[in-house]
Amino acid sequence: MSNLATALSSVRQPAISSQPLQAGVVGLLWVLFNILLVWMGVRTQHPGSCSIAAGGVDGAVLSIIAVTKISARFRSGATGLLGGISISGLRGDVSLLTSWAHSVHGLVDNALLALNLAPDEKWHNEIEHAVIWTLWVAILVVLASLVAEWASTSWREN
Repeated sequence: MSNLATALSSVRQPAISSQPLQAGVVGLLWVLFNILLVWMGVRTQHPGSCSIAAGGVDGAVLSIIAVTKISARFRSGATGLLGGISISGLRGDVSLLTSWAHSVHGLVDNALLALNLAPDEKWHNEIEHAVIWTLWVAILVVLASLVAEWASTSWREN
């Protein structure tokens, strides 16, 4: 009887967990959502509002991950890092994000030229600016949530 119960219990358990597959599909949908919002913003001549929406969603998702999954020490370090990125952007010089976006833009242009496709610089510049806006909004949302979590934690301790 014991062997039969063991055999039946092993048959009922799924052999492969579907959780990694679900995570991959959700990640793909998240990327496609961002691409859709940036494309829609550039096409409708409203890149700012679509970038703010994409950055808000990205920041909210990253904030949920940051607040629920990482340690307090790592959250403190992330808050300092994000604060430093934000302050560098307020100085008015080329920030880390802007130089990163220019580098990616150059790689895309080179890839299109290697494929004998003529890149549309106006279109690429609009996409680049929309991506920079999206990243800034996401950083500010994550920074605000980390500061709020820090304040909430310190308030609960007192």
